[in-house]
Amino acid sequence: MKGGNFGQRPPGVGIAKVGNITLNPKAYELLGNPSYVHLEFDGKLRIIPGAGQYAVKVNREGKQYRINSRLFVKEHQLQPSNGKAYPAEMQRGVMVIDVAI
Repeated sequence: MKGGNFGQRPPGVGIAKVGNITLNPKAYELLGNPSYVHLEFDGKLRIIPGAGQYAVKVNREGKQYRINSRLFVKEHQLQPSNGKAYPAEMQRGVMVIDVAI
């Protein structure tokens, strides 16, 4: 199958085994292509675009965006034994990820 539907993927956020949070291109675009984000956790992970303490870095291919969030992930016990991906949605300008699913 040539091409597939890679560009059609819904917004998604991953939490890597090492604790980094990753955004797929669609999620990054929904956030407004921020350089920095603020992270919150209250049962759901919230990513708030704009001035924040976490820099968003792009990989060389431009297909994934990484937030160095190891301490945040560890502090909130979000670290999976293996990497895990979650669907993401915007609610009032904030990206919300239900990490319980």
